[in-house]
Amino acid sequence: MPKIIYLGLTTVLLATLAGCQTQSQSTTSESAVASSTAKQPTALASIKVPVDEALAIFQKQYPAAKVTHLELETTLGQYLYEIEGLTDTDEVSLRINAKTKAVSDQQSEKLEADDQDTDDSLDLKSLLSLKKVTAIAQKAVGSGQAISWELEKEVGITHWTVAVKHGRQTTDVQINAQTGEVLTKEVDD
Repeated sequence: MPKIIYLGLTTVLLATLAGCQTQSQSTTSESAVASSTAKQPTALASIKVPVDEALAIFQKQYPAAKVTHLELETTLGQYLYEIEGLTDTDEVSLRINAKTKAVSDQQSEKLEADDQDTDDSLDLKSLLSLKKVTAIAQKAVGSGQAISWELEKEVGITHWTVAVKHGRQTTDVQINAQTGEVLTKEVDD
């Protein structure tokens, strides 16, 4: 009988120690994750070319074009601007490396006759900076990190859509590009 009690107590003690060690490892790994996340550079830190400079590069390449769309997101681990515009006869686009200013993937395509008279151009006056719209979007979500930005026009309003990632969830926040007013907030499925 004493051997059974001794064996039972030993089993309970080992189970308790194993549980404590698992808790300790879990706490340590959570601390390591939090620490490494805090040390990771923000997306904005890797973007060296401001929006107005990217737009100037586009305008230099296509002086007659009106900008209709701007997107900034990662491709193969690098942030790239993709800017699209319209001339009287063509739809044009190019990509600009947001760190090096290198221009790539220039495209031009003839517009069909019924698309030539549309005015989908963005209002580029008094645009809020990436830093400002990022702060607004992250505040609207509550936490997380902005991972992509898109400038477009809907219903006559030029707005930024900022994707904010928090854990496994991404929230798109639409912000008026001139006033900073949050227009919508939508969690991606």
